[in-house]
Amino acid sequence: MATVANTNALYYKDSIRLWNEMLDHPNYDEHWKVRNILLHLKNIKTPYLVTGGWYDAEDLYGAIHTYDTLRGNNPKTPAYFVMGPWVHGGWAHTDGDHLGDIDFGAKTSLYYREKIEFPFFKHYLKGAPLDISPVNVFNTGANHWLTASSWPLNGTRKTRLFLLPGGRLGFENRANGAGNPL
Repeated sequence: MATVANTNALYYKDSIRLWNEMLDHPNYDEHWKVRNILLHLKNIKTPYLVTGGWYDAEDLYGAIHTYDTLRGNNPKTPAYFVMGPWVHGGWAHTDGDHLGDIDFGAKTSLYYREKIEFPFFKHYLKGAPLDISPVNVFNTGANHWLTASSWPLNGTRKTRLFLLPGGRLGFENRANGAGNPL
């Protein structure tokens, strides 16, 4: 590992390419703009199933914004969206019943693969009947699936969180201008 100095701080280079790219390009510069898939999600005619995990430390932003962009740019294309209690790709390589000590009460990945993913592909590749909701979201607080016809779910409202002194989070910037919106 090599130490590299930039104008803001010292940081460590690593063998992980994405980590190094983030350190070399901390702002949304040309490097990231040419890699932004969202700018190219237009005129999509093929039905799509966008799947993500609430605990995806690598790219929680990606699934949500990919789905939103696809729907906005291609409103007539059949669209499906799933958010489960998974880490990055966890729906494919875990049972999805636990995350550390957190118990989700069921094998959510198995449910996803059998009740959502397989029927989606069986319908669009083989013509089988399809009976899945356009939006399927796992409610981690109640440990059950919610279904809806659109995203965001009805009754949802955007709420700003602020990073407050001492590493705390708050819904109001009570730090007299010291809090940073996330």
